Amino acid sequence: MSRAAPARRRLVPFLLALFLLGCLLVLSGCGLPLPEDVQRPGAVAAGSQAAGDIRVLPPGPRGDSTPEAFVEGFLAAQSSPDNSHAIAREFLAPGTRWDDGAGLMVYDPAPLNPATRAGDESTVVVTANVTGEVRADGSYDATPRLLRDTYSLRKSPGGLQLVGVPPGLRLAVADRDRSFAARNVFFLAPSYGLTSDTPHLVADRVFLNTSRQLAQSLVEHLLNGPSSSIAGAVESAVPTGSRLLAPVTTQDGTTTVSLSGQALALGQPARAQLSAQLVWTLRQLGPEFQRLQLLSGGQILAVGGHADPQDRTDWAEYDPDGIALGAPLFYVDGGALRSLAATADTMPRSSAATDGSLRIVEAAVSPSGGQLGLLTARGELRIGPRGGPFPVRLTDEGLSSPSWGSGEQGLWVLRKGLVVLVPGSGVAVAVPVVGAGSGPFSAIRVSRDGARVALVADRRLWVGRIEKVQSGLRIGGLHEVAPGLAGVTGVAWESGTTLVVLARFGTQLLLPVRVAVDGSVVVSAGRAGVVGTPTAIAAAPGRPLVLAAFDGARERLLRDDGRFFQTGPVGAKPVYPG
Repeated sequence: MSRAAPARRRLVPFLLALFLLGCLLVLSGCGLPLPEDVQRPGAVAAGSQAAGDIRVLPPGPRGDSTPEAFVEGFLAAQSSPDNSHAIAREFLAPGTRWDDGAGLMVYDPAPLNPATRAGDESTVVVTANVTGEVRADGSYDATPRLLRDTYSLRKSPGGLQLVGVPPGLRLAVADRDRSFAARNVFFLAPSYGLTSDTPHLVADRVFLNTSRQLAQSLVEHLLNGPSSSIAGAVESAVPTGSRLLAPVTTQDGTTTVSLSGQALALGQPARAQLSAQLVWTLRQLGPEFQRLQLLSGGQILAVGGHADPQDRTDWAEYDPDGIALGAPLFYVDGGALRSLAATADTMPRSSAATDGSLRIVEAAVSPSGGQLGLLTARGELRIGPRGGPFPVRLTDEGLSSPSWGSGEQGLWVLRKGLVVLVPGSGVAVAVPVVGAGSGPFSAIRVSRDGARVALVADRRLWVGRIEKVQSGLRIGGLHEVAPGLAGVTGVAWESGTTLVVLARFGTQLLLPVRVAVDGSVVVSAGRAGVVGTPTAIAAAPGRPLVLAAFDGARERLLRDDGRFFQTGPVGAKPVYPG
């Protein structure tokens, strides 16, 4: 054996260890998952952890902190929701009141600025830029504003203590989704007294504290009624004064909700509505929820026509999306209305809508697919069944952007930038708009549940709710959503709580952007394959996102296949029913 052999044997383990160490460093630096027993050393600033990072608990109070650092520590500790924010409460003096359930301010941690008052180290004033707020009722407000909070401190033998703090939580953006999760609580769409009215639900998007039991939180929010974001546009079958007699429990797939006795006085239609609200709301528990056992005053609340307990698949007719899973896409080509489905063209070939004689420039299709609203190049709004005829209901050169919504109120349209409703029968009526923006608007889309409306004004996105008032209907609570977006040119409802808009998002390119109805989430929906400049967008639950784009010569449809946009037929103004 040569003298080099032992050296080589000693070198191999060393090189192997070096290789493994290098692999670990590369994985860590690339943000790939590390083994469960490997932790990243060092302090983690509030808001710096991504959703998939290893969770590091924030430190408690330090005895040698300056007043400013002590308050910053209290803010950072609020990122841990465990045991009612136990780590954050270590910063409080005994007896100091802090209501951590009084809503949440989401702030940008970069310009956080705590400072003591001149000559007074017992008071720290914190200023920061607020990017959103979770209100006490769970609704979200994305209006940016300046936060200015005052904290009072005192010295004790063990160090500083907080004796006065503002109510509610203060979390950095990244910490919001660790402490709160968006969920839907379902309420009833109001009846408009029409024979075509069908019962369906409306999703109220609320943020729930992740440290609490989910089923309990969902039912409590349902009993408390709709949040401020949707109140006035929905109804509820929950009787006034109803409360839980016992905690909500789930065992062997059966979730038991025990209400006080008011529900016993409900008739069978209202009992069905109450059960539908609960079943659709509790579906968010996932597979653990299979059945609902509903009690009132300690008795089983029988729901006519349905077994007890009710199944998670019951109440399909209350579907808030209001559109068939395989609904076709409609678009305009050469003045005619066309449609695309998984099989073949679904438009009647003999219809005046398909032969080009009406010179259609824009269209809307009712959620059921049975009614069409057609805007023509002559400034006519024609409405009729898919096979025709299509009588003229309104004439004005300033008509644009038809939208059915639920279809129960009628057809919505803009006339010279103002909102008009064309009911199933009768004359068109102007709909007043109440809120921060009042028009003129360049686009309108009504949600398929008929409760909300998205509007574009000054190339910015606005959302309001449709309210029943003594004089008819109005759009209330109009507010800007996703103020960071600019250059908005089109909007579509992907679901009752999600919009897709065409906007400039962090770039000069016009891209599809997915926006939560409350502005709490704004993410690019762009993919490769977009050729030309997008001009219009269509979206629907369970259906591919579709763009119309102008390539310099003509408009063509682009269809998202989950990887990139596939080039489709020549066409413009794509819409799904609704």
